[in-house]
Formats: sequence, C-alpha cells, structure tokens
Amino acid sequence: MSTIRVFLVDDEPLATQEMKCMLRDFSDLDIVGQASTAIEAIRQINALKPDLIFLDINIPEKTGFDIVNELTYFPQIIFVTAYDEYALKAFEINAIDYLMKPVGHERLVKALSKVKAYGQTSVSRIFVKEEHEMKFIETASISWIESIGNYIRIHHDKGSNMLYKSLTAIEEQLSQENFFRASRKELFNLNKMVSAQKNDFSWSVKLLDGKEIQLSQRQSSKFISLNKRVEL
Repeated sequence: MSTIRVFLVDDEPLATQEMKCMLRDFSDLDIVGQASTAIEAIRQINALKPDLIFLDINIPEKTGFDIVNELTYFPQIIFVTAYDEYALKAFEINAIDYLMKPVGHERLVKALSKVKAYGQTSVSRIFVKEEHEMKFIETASISWIESIGNYIRIHHDKGSNMLYKSLTAIEEQLSQENFFRASRKELFNLNKMVSAQKNDFSWSVKLLDGKEIQLSQRQSSKFISLNKRVEL
C-alpha cells in the first residue's frame, strides 16, 4: 500500500505529541497536519484531504462527531478518546476503529492493520453526506457511478449522492464480482443490468433504472471475456 497521509485532532498537546511519537514507528505513514480545535480541524482536513484521521471526541466547541458532519471530504477515521460510551455511535458512522486512551502500541498496530486492509477488501456500505446528515448507501443498491471532475456521483435506488473520490478509488472498494468498469467515466452494477447490445466494435448495457451505458472498446472485450449475464 502507498503512503498513508495522516491528520491528528486532539485538544491535548501531550496526547498529540505522544501519538506522533508512536506513529513514527510506521514508515508508511506521513503526518500531514494536526489541529487542537474543531474549526481548525474542519478547515485543514477539507483542504489537505488526508487518508486517515485520528480524532478525539471531546473537542472544544464541537464534538468529534460534529467535525465529521461538517467535512466535505471523508477520510478513514480512528477515534481516540478516554470515554467508552461513544463506541457504538463511532462504528455507526463507519469508523475504522475506536481506541481508548492511553493507546498501547499493540492496539495501535491492530488499528492500522484495519486501515491497510480496508482498501484490499470490498465494502458493503459507502459513507456519504446528504445535506447536514451522514448516511450509508448499501453497495447492492447502487446502479451506476459516474466521474465528475474530482468527484463521483453515485446513482442508487433512493436517488444519487456526490462524493469526493476518484472513480478508480471507489472501484477498488467495490466487489469485482458485481461491478464493472465501463469506461474512464463510468462503472455499473452487473446485478442492475437488464440487457446488453453490440454496437459495431463495442457494447452498451441497459440498467434497471433505464440508464444506458456505453462501454469503451477495450472494456467491451473484457466484458465479453467475463461472460457475465450476456449471451453472445
């Protein structure tokens, strides 16, 4: 896995310094910033777009959960706190792990192993922001996803949502058994496909929601070789 860009959020300077010292043991981590207040954390995370944040829950002005709700960019999250009563809520928003202070080395290693494994396994839910709420989209409900600049738009059974992520990055998180990359700009759910048609040198597919997607010539060849739900 490539270098993981890390951001630290804690209002206690000693806790931040201790975490920085512990993370120095991991050569594949790069600490790109830190913040001790909620407002500064939100500003910097949205600007720096780290891969992972270590987030305290009790922060002056706002809680760690408030910070997550105000982000426009969604990194992986490991909560670090002295309180255990927020664990359920943390995992409800898809946190990678929940560490209790003081954090031990072995426990930190275990948490980071989850971070590294996250991008290597398919996920069943995707975490997005809708107005002022955080919500999950079940990947089984996704029909297709399109790339729009630095964002993607996820089209699913209940509508669509924008997410700051590349199409390639989201493709890596989705099951290769169920999703197929149609072109540089689009991928779709094979389970939502109702028909496929050959057009000269390429193929197009029609989905349950009526969307028609044109496959590139290169991906058309892969599509045929997969022999998935298509009678040639």
